[in-house]
Amino acid sequence: MMRPPIGPSQSLPRVASREAPLAGLRFGCAVFACGVIFLGWCLIAAVIRPWLPASRRARIGRRRIHRGFAVYVKLLEWLGVVQIDLRELEAVGDEAGVIFVANHPTMMDVVLVISRLDNVCCIMKSALQDNAFLGAGARLAGYIPNDSARAMIRQATETLREGARMLIFPEATRSERHPVNPLTGGFALIAKQAGAPVQTLIIETDTPFLRKGWSIFRRPPMPMRFRIRLGRRFEPGLEPGALIAAVEREFHDQLK
Repeated sequence: MMRPPIGPSQSLPRVASREAPLAGLRFGCAVFACGVIFLGWCLIAAVIRPWLPASRRARIGRRRIHRGFAVYVKLLEWLGVVQIDLRELEAVGDEAGVIFVANHPTMMDVVLVISRLDNVCCIMKSALQDNAFLGAGARLAGYIPNDSARAMIRQATETLREGARMLIFPEATRSERHPVNPLTGGFALIAKQAGAPVQTLIIETDTPFLRKGWSIFRRPPMPMRFRIRLGRRFEPGLEPGALIAAVEREFHDQLK
């Protein structure tokens, strides 16, 4: 039976009041830690990248991001800033060469997914590769910019064939309408080229934090609740148009 999306009275019961004492301090600590972790790793990545063997750079970069995000998520839980249910992600195991396709309600999505899944390569906006808090770490991890569709598909196909996993948000930006924006088709072309399965991820949350237009410095009601579920899996063989339509139906059915 399909579970309903997170709502005020469903799953993950809140363990603290939205107006709990010191909420502002706890939130401030979370934002400060985010800056330290992201900027700190980018500085390290920029220094060590030239000294690492080219064949190992991406794997090392992805492993460090995975571990850093895992630590950060545990810190958020300890601070009482979030309540999360990622148990279904933990059941994925180490299967290589899979494309994970997820809806994209907030900027927290990538942190939560990668905190549980190792050796994940992302497709990201090319402008972010020059960002002081993201760029050097993303380049070390071999994340793929989206400025050229042809190059993106080629690089993603090669990455999957090398045994990595891809995380793609096919809305191309954070969700601006319910349940999802119209999907772009890059993931389906990559799946066809690489002969890779597509596993949908259903991200549910009750928070407006880091949705489109929400500043990282603006405190939301806490704790913020997130749940990520495994949706339908699509094995190789579907034509791109049929795969795009099927994934979009899956998101609508799971999130409506």
